[in-house]
This record gives sequence, C-alpha cells and structure tokens, in this order.
Amino acid sequence: MPTVLIVDDESIFRKGLRHLITEMDSGWDIVGEARHGAEALEIIKQHSPDLVITDIRMPQMDGIELQNAVKEKYPHIAFVVLSGYGEFHYARESLRLGARDYLLKPIEKEELRRTLNQAYQEWAAQREADAAEAWGTETLRQMRDPLLQGFLHGSLHAHSSELLEHAGICFPHAGWYCLAANLDRDSVEDQRYSRSDPSLFTLYISQFMQEFLDQSDQHILGYAFPGRNGHVAAIINMPVTEGGEARLAQLARTLIREVKAFSNLTITIGIGCGAHDLESISGSYQQAEMALLYRLVTGGDRVIAYGQAECDRRTAADGDGLNNLKLLDQNVQEGTLERVRYNVRDWVGTLFRQTNDPKEIQRRVCHFLLHYYEIAVNRSVEMDWAGNRHMKQIMDEVFSFYSRKELEAYCEDLLVRLHQLIHQKGSGPAVHAVDAAVDYLTKHYAEAVTLSQVAEHVFLNPSYLSSLFKSTLGCSFIEFLTQKRMEEACRRLQYTDDKVAAIAEQTGFANVRHFNRVFKDQTGRTPKQYREERGEIQIEVP
Repeated sequence: MPTVLIVDDESIFRKGLRHLITEMDSGWDIVGEARHGAEALEIIKQHSPDLVITDIRMPQMDGIELQNAVKEKYPHIAFVVLSGYGEFHYARESLRLGARDYLLKPIEKEELRRTLNQAYQEWAAQREADAAEAWGTETLRQMRDPLLQGFLHGSLHAHSSELLEHAGICFPHAGWYCLAANLDRDSVEDQRYSRSDPSLFTLYISQFMQEFLDQSDQHILGYAFPGRNGHVAAIINMPVTEGGEARLAQLARTLIREVKAFSNLTITIGIGCGAHDLESISGSYQQAEMALLYRLVTGGDRVIAYGQAECDRRTAADGDGLNNLKLLDQNVQEGTLERVRYNVRDWVGTLFRQTNDPKEIQRRVCHFLLHYYEIAVNRSVEMDWAGNRHMKQIMDEVFSFYSRKELEAYCEDLLVRLHQLIHQKGSGPAVHAVDAAVDYLTKHYAEAVTLSQVAEHVFLNPSYLSSLFKSTLGCSFIEFLTQKRMEEACRRLQYTDDKVAAIAEQTGFANVRHFNRVFKDQTGRTPKQYREERGEIQIEVP
C-alpha cells in the first residue's frame, strides 16, 4: 500500500484527519504524524512515505520549508498542503514548489477522498511505469497474466495479493467486475478465418481492449488478457455500486463499436456481477462466461450482463409454467431418478401446451439447459455432463429438434446424467460441503492451502464453494482461514516461547511480515505486544 504522513501542529486536527483517511478505506497506509516540519523530516528519513499532507503555517519549520528540505533528497514524495482562507499566497508558493494539490481548512470529506484517489492513481501509474522499466514490458506481462489468471480461477493463496505489487498491478478500488469477450465467428469470412491462427484474433481483441481501457475513464482501471476457451478476459477495478454494472455495460458497448469500426469484426461481451473482494473475482468471471453463452439464444454483437440474462431466464422459466424451479433443482441434485424424469416430462409438456412456435420452444429449452449447465459448472462436472462438448454444440442440437418427443428425451437424458454425476461425486445437499471444507481447513490451515484445492476436495467449483461459505458461515473463505491461523498463532504466543517467525511459518502465513500486518489488523497489537500481555487483548474474528 502507498504510505502517507500527516503533519500539523494541532493534535485534534491530526487525529481527525487520520480518522477520515482510515474510515474512507482510501488505500493509503498512515505511517505517522508530526507536529511540525522538523519532526516530519525525522519520520521521512525512517519511512520515506509516498505522500505528505502538511499544514503550511507551523512552528520550527513550516510546510514550505519542509517541501524545500524534502524536494532534492526525496523527489518521489508528493505533497498536499493545507491552508486557511487567508493564506492562499502560502499555498501558491507551495504549488510552485511542486505540491500536487491544496485543501482548505476545514477539510470536506469528499474533497479529501477526491484528492487521495487522484494521488493513488498517480502513485499506481508511476509504480507500474517503474516496474515496467525495471523488468521490461514483456517480462512484466509474463509475470502479470498468470497472477490475473489465478484470480479468475480461484487458485491463489490467501496472501497472494502481495504478489501484485511485484508485477506492477494496482487495485486502488475495493471492487471488481469481470468481462469475458469473444469473437463472433459469423463476422469473419471463412477464407479469412481459415488463413489465420484463431489465437491471433484473441490476441488482437485483448490488446485492443487493453488500449481502450487505458484510455477510458480515469476512475476505471482494467487489465485485459487471453483467457480460457478462446475468450478474452478482463478484470475491471472499480467500486461496486448500484449503477456500476450499467456504467460498465455502456463502456463495453462503446468498445464493441470501436472494434467493429477498426477491424470490421464483431464481438460479444459478457459481464459478471460485482465482486467485493479478490476471492470473489473467480465467481464474477464464471458469471461473465455464462453470460457469453446466452448469445446462443439472444445473438451476438452485443453486451450481455449476467444479472439481466439470469433474470430473463427466470422469467422464461416462469412463463413455461415451471414455478417451482427450486424443486426440480433439488431433485436433480438430491432426489430420485423417477422424480427427475417426471419433472422434465411435465415441464416439456407444459411448454408445448403454451405455444406452437418451434423457435420459441427451442429458445426456452436453451434457457432451461443453460441453467443446468451452470449447476454442472458449480459441481465441477460440466465436462463429463456435456460429454466433452462445448455448450454451443448442445444448443445447436436443440435447434435441430422439432418434435416434442425428441426434445423431451434429449432434456431427460441430460438431466438424468447430471443427477447421476452429482451423486457419483457425493450425495447430499451442497451445503454439507461447507462442513467438509471446514474440517479440511482445520487439519490443513498451516499449509499453503487454496480455495481451488479445498473445492477439489469437496467436489465443488471454487466460486460456488466461496458463495456457500458466505451464505452458510457469514464470512469468506479467506476470512475463515485467517481466523483459524490467528487462533493457533495466539495460542502459541500465549503458551510457547517459539520465535514469532517460527509461529508465522507454522501457522500458514507466507512470511513474518505478512503475519505481523495481519496480526496487528486483527488485534490492534504486534505479536510481541500480544505475547507480553499474555492474551489479554481479544482478537476480532468474523
């Protein structure tokens, strides 16, 4: 995290500013406070902060003198100066010396947020530029893409976000959306497509998307790269808000138009729901890929948001007369074969009674099967269920049937097969997998355990297991794992004389630095302070 130093001769103002910065979760780590410029210089020598927020008029050494003293030796340090209404001439001199901004007292919270966000963007851009210069652009990309892929597939360790810093990846906002984009094959002439390597289209789209994101709204930070299944993946770092998905959809529509204007190619973009933490990014990407599948029903050359597509699917299901979709889901996952067969035949029969339009029937069947494909993905049986076919092939087969008997047999066969695969990998409600996951983590918390590893152990998709953790236990996978490690670390600090570094290693933390930071966040004390007080401070766990 970037670091900030607060300098002001008024104690109450320093505390208030610290509270504001901490409360707004701006991404800045406060390394200290100083009463005047001379005291600030000593802290700067020790911590070399990235930003100094300083009052102008102070005893011993004022803000302008502090800037002069820091300017030559620490050119990377940015300054934001504070002044009263009658002190603008001081602020003007400070800006002349290179201060990036000034704020008037008393400080408005939103004005401070804006200033810190802009400073963060500049810090992140400079850090990425420095990393690119040190490692080389290609080396940086080779480091970056596997990390980003890891977030998409839930295969990173709980501490892996620290690796982002080394790869020049910055996430200033506490929110993420995932996109999945794919070439519309119909937009490419057969001769042109056959002469080219299909992966070159994916590479072209990913590079075009990255350039587009780099030039877009300054409050949106995104990384685009080739994903799985020939898709282009993108992780967009922006706050998850009520209008966030609509804003992103508008941006994606602009991207589609620009790709078409420059290359005469059309693409379809799927958008996953917002993720509030790094652990949930894989779920958002899975939703984005599912959204892409809906183009088989709606057509391509468009943006498809998972939330809207899912709403449309449920509306279609209700229209088919299958009002109790949860009952069918329960029978597929936990019931008997006879109940599955009965529900499917009943649904197809209702569908044919409602409409005589073959295209409408096929469209509704596609919506229906896409829902069960998502269940297969969540239970990690999609490849076996589809017989190693892509979902597009299944949809094509649906559009080749025109009789009730054919569609009924086809749907029945697929859902019976899904029921059997789920029971082969362990029967009982999916929520019971959380109990098995908890038991596994209790035994293996000291290892470099990942969400994917635990999901494989309990036969579930990683993002699905993540959502089950939150709905069942009220905390995320990472929060639960951290809780287990913290409980054991506290026990060892209380009852053993083991060194802190040894305890960090024995309880599953990446290194002692990471352990110290997490421990202080949870307890408000360092491990050494906690040991000295012999556990009098109670840790806060989810």
